[in-house]
Amino acid sequence: GTAAADDIDAQVQWRSVRAPIVARSGDLVQAESLARAALDMAMKTDALILQADTYCELAEVLRLAGRADEARAAINEAIALYTAKGDVVSAARSTAWCNRLPLVSSS
Repeated sequence: GTAAADDIDAQVQWRSVRAPIVARSGDLVQAESLARAALDMAMKTDALILQADTYCELAEVLRLAGRADEARAAINEAIALYTAKGDVVSAARSTAWCNRLPLVSSS
């Protein structure tokens, strides 16, 4: 039913929206835990935009944690999902966000 799907949406959204806020307060472990829980839930749905949005929030948490390579990987997942859904605006916004990430040297 719709109620169950809406409930999952709500469960995913409060976690994914909260995650970067928690990260900015300094609790990066809790933030990543929230973001990954949201992503796990989102991936059980067929809502590509929800999944993509959740990858974006995870990417922001990883960026705040100074893990640019992982943030880039997460945002690329989001871009692929937005593109698959035909959401060119969100794909472009995510690409621009990714381009602002610091380039991390492997040395």
